[in-house]
Amino acid sequence: MEGRRETENVCTNQQMQLDWNKMNWKKVKHRVNILQQKIFRDTRVRNYKSVNQTQKLLTRSLSARLWAVRLITEINEGRNTPGVDKKLYLTADQKIHLVESTKFNGYKPRRPIR
Repeated sequence: MEGRRETENVCTNQQMQLDWNKMNWKKVKHRVNILQQKIFRDTRVRNYKSVNQTQKLLTRSLSARLWAVRLITEINEGRNTPGVDKKLYLTADQKIHLVESTKFNGYKPRRPIR
């Protein structure tokens, strides 16, 4: 149909197989930065409804979870120090498992931002 985007290349999270070593980290970081900038802009103009929606989107996004795990396991200076769970995540498979286990199902902020 004309006017509609092709959806052949779109994958759901259940169908997608993540490959840690082939990840485009520049694109992942860019997606996270865009959402963070939107939260900042909306806060400055006091558009709190949009802030809450964007925060929810950010906490549920795959890009944010990927970037958080990469930041902790590869970039931070304490990456070789076990955390409170006494585990180190060194292999790509362990990192992918950590990303998949950090889903925020049922996230609700405690109170509205005002």
